[in-house]
Amino acid sequence: MERDPNDMFKLAERVHKVPQYPFAVIDKARERVKELHPDWKIISLGIGDPDKPTDPRIRRALDEAVENDYSTHRYPKYEGDKYLLEACSKWFRERFNVKLNPQKNMMITNGSKEALMHMIWAVMDPKDTILVPVPYYPVYEMASIFTDAHIFHMPLKIENDFLIDFDNIPVVVAESAKMMIISYPNNPTSKQADIDFYNKVVEFARKYEIIILSDAAYTEVYFGDAKPPSILEVDGAMDVAIELHSFSKSYNMTGWRLGFAAGNPRLIEALGIIKSNTDSGVFTAVQRAGIK
Repeated sequence: MERDPNDMFKLAERVHKVPQYPFAVIDKARERVKELHPDWKIISLGIGDPDKPTDPRIRRALDEAVENDYSTHRYPKYEGDKYLLEACSKWFRERFNVKLNPQKNMMITNGSKEALMHMIWAVMDPKDTILVPVPYYPVYEMASIFTDAHIFHMPLKIENDFLIDFDNIPVVVAESAKMMIISYPNNPTSKQADIDFYNKVVEFARKYEIIILSDAAYTEVYFGDAKPPSILEVDGAMDVAIELHSFSKSYNMTGWRLGFAAGNPRLIEALGIIKSNTDSGVFTAVQRAGIK
């Protein structure tokens, strides 16, 4: 009897622990339904993807960088293009009134998804405790499983206005926690946090010596006139926090894969060690276009 080729090798346990990425599963299901029922109008509950094109100014900047600066065709700088870093630092100062050193407090990333994964890898060891909000962006859980971390879920309840209730985190858990993930404006509840909440986050993190990973991918997508703040506006946040920003949703650039990390210099350095060993950075022409 011929042996099944799938029985001839063994995959890593982490592959069996982590399920298929939910949005990839939804995409496949949607495509299958399209094939079977091409006349159906499908309402997708999958990943949020803008239905409008990227701004023409950004597209033109990409063309100009590719055609007029052949240095953009080479390997990019691991930490990011200095011109984009400076532009992001300027934007951060104008938007949040926070001064960032582009060389020490910032790094360009391939969007925020890989930065989330890499930052968790950089901090978490097996059996370390990570505090994860629920409901959540799936990467929070998947990345934590990859590191074999102990995951403590923090329910975001409507009675607490979808904010983290620190009183419901047992002291023994807080004392053992190494990292806390927060996400505001929140995905998927859309809840916007204020600076008072961020003060509580920083106070909690400093008390228990916890690293804060702030997923700020939606700071430029909000309701009303009140702009969402950054956790880095809080005194002392730079000691404990790193914040991730994305060009994807703010500028209709989901396919471009561009973002940046900002915050504690030691955490930025740690992220850089993981990134430089796992990817080669963002295409420089894309970074130059991001300046626009």
